[in-house]
Amino acid sequence: MLSGVKKCAESGDIKGLHYIFVDCLDVDPTFEKYKSDYDYCKNISGFLEPYQELTSFTFDKNNWNMEYWQHLKTDLTKNFSDKRFQHMIQVASVVNADKIARLIKERNAANTPNIQQVNKPNVIHERMQNNTVMPQSSASTYDQAQILEAQRRLEEENRAAEMAIQEQEKRRREAMAACTKEEADASKKAIGVVAAVAVAAIITVAVLIIK
Repeated sequence: MLSGVKKCAESGDIKGLHYIFVDCLDVDPTFEKYKSDYDYCKNISGFLEPYQELTSFTFDKNNWNMEYWQHLKTDLTKNFSDKRFQHMIQVASVVNADKIARLIKERNAANTPNIQQVNKPNVIHERMQNNTVMPQSSASTYDQAQILEAQRRLEEENRAAEMAIQEQEKRRREAMAACTKEEADASKKAIGVVAAVAVAAIITVAVLIIK
């Protein structure tokens, strides 16, 4: 389980989980890294909400573009339903098709075992100026370099996913802090109004007494 998901799940932070999964299909449109976490979170009370009609779904893939994608993401923040999320998984396969193809290629390369040649390699006999024979292995390091590069890219992808979750958590906390500040300011204004009314009442009473 991803650390950010685990933290929110253990603390019962439903809003935090929503923030993570709203952006997860941009981070990993294959949904491979998040699927097991999502399946786990579906069993958390309050995580999924009953579906509400907001932006109407379109099943014409010609209309599955970034504008439609952003509408779906906005709607998901308002109504986190499984029906909407499952539709977004389908849409992500189109709007992020290039990224999906790249990720699958990198993962396949990274999962390719680096098998050492068991059979005796072919030897190319290169005659040198001194008439000695120098063996040269026909095994190329090109494939191995590709595998290492794919593994490096996957490690970067994992770090990016964790950073995205941390950024989501930061935005969530900032939003909560802003709401708390607004509530505090509103409370202060209300207290100020009450105090002003009270002072006015006291002055009125004092004037009446003096008269």
